[in-house]
Amino acid sequence: STLCPACAAGACPAEFGDGLPNACACPDDACGPNAECLWATPEGAECLCFAGFAGADCADVDECADEAVDCGPNAVCRNVDGGFDCGCAPGFFEGEGGCEDVRECAAEPNPCGAGECLEAPGGYDCACPAGFLRADSPPRCVDAAECAAEDNPCTPGVCQEQEGGYHCLCPAGYEPSPDGGACVDVPDCQRTPNVCGPPGTGQCVELA
Repeated sequence: STLCPACAAGACPAEFGDGLPNACACPDDACGPNAECLWATPEGAECLCFAGFAGADCADVDECADEAVDCGPNAVCRNVDGGFDCGCAPGFFEGEGGCEDVRECAAEPNPCGAGECLEAPGGYDCACPAGFLRADSPPRCVDAAECAAEDNPCTPGVCQEQEGGYHCLCPAGYEPSPDGGACVDVPDCQRTPNVCGPPGTGQCVELA
């Protein structure tokens, strides 16, 4: 044990007399790590919490819960043992004028990939073109992977992935639609010209 500061200065409480020779001896663990022991008796110790700690057990005070604590624009309060500090919020950096916005869209390569990067305070967003979907964490444009869908868009053909879209490989009797996004049936009369003979000798009629 060590002699407590109050006793070292001759301020041992009067009630702790000769009958308690160890009244002012503070055990090393009398008050825990967040307080100073003023004096101790066999019944207990008188503790003074360090700054930033309070309560019977000298628990840490969350200064950030106090609305009076102001870290300034674009900054956040971070509670630490015995105090707090201020730091820039995500998406901001410490500049000459305080916390300044990070210009994510100026980065190379484009964080949105095939999309358009749109600056926003503390972050950015992506505007994705056709054939791409917007994903989160972080914002980015990813291929829509249409061929992975449960319903094959090219039925009865084969779906072939391409960046930002897909292409249909169609079997005999079918051809890609004008936009290439499906296989459409080619009418027999159109598929085989003059199937009913030379012009004027017969007429091809499609059956339902």
